[in-house]
Amino acid sequence: GKYSPIMTTATTTEDLLTSSQVSRMLRVSLSTVTRLGNSGKLTVAHVLPGIRGTKLYSRASVEAYRAEQDAKWGETA
Repeated sequence: GKYSPIMTTATTTEDLLTSSQVSRMLRVSLSTVTRLGNSGKLTVAHVLPGIRGTKLYSRASVEAYRAEQDAKWGETA
């Protein structure tokens, strides 16, 4: 993986997703991913150092949110 596993807590790099990966998985825009993270609907598992502080999201929270939305709107995939 691209990210150092030393920097993460209790998760492996495979369990962390970037905003763009999350947006593709959920079929939503990047700004929606940010909103979901800010509102607590998605778990921000790690924030990388730097000015922009790239957020990495927990795969489990993304999958749980997607399942919740599928149940709410009916499975379409």
